[in-house]
Amino acid sequence: MVKLHQKLSVVNNQRSKPIPRLNLDQLKRADVAERYAVALGETLSDDNTAMPLGDHWRKVEHRQSTLLFQEKKRRFEESDEQLLAKLSQSGDIRSFYRRLKEARSGFAPKTAMCRDADGNLLTDERKVIERSSRSAESVRSLRTSSLSTSRWPTIP
Repeated sequence: MVKLHQKLSVVNNQRSKPIPRLNLDQLKRADVAERYAVALGETLSDDNTAMPLGDHWRKVEHRQSTLLFQEKKRRFEESDEQLLAKLSQSGDIRSFYRRLKEARSGFAPKTAMCRDADGNLLTDERKVIERSSRSAESVRSLRTSSLSTSRWPTIP
């Protein structure tokens, strides 16, 4: 693993060329300074794709959240590896293979479905939530109606 990482880092270094340092002594000459100013002006004027500050900020926030997510994922995977190592060393084979299977299968989102009053299957998340809230409300109304004092015997 380490050798592969080293090889990949060498390949990445070979692809990117270092930016040459600016020779400030040459800029003291008038003709070199003028050519540099013209080239810089052309380069800056060609960049008409300036984004508003809000868009730049959103990109920065997105990058920060991505880095945070990657860091959390890395920490979780490391803790999972440590737990698997402990389970392997402790001899708890059943728990070890159960955790290994969970790690290999990864995250699988669960689909929320239910049936409406007519028996049709609801798969849209909003409709399922609406149905659940209506069902909970009907249960609450049944409880309050069953606790009504009109059914209780009165004392004369």
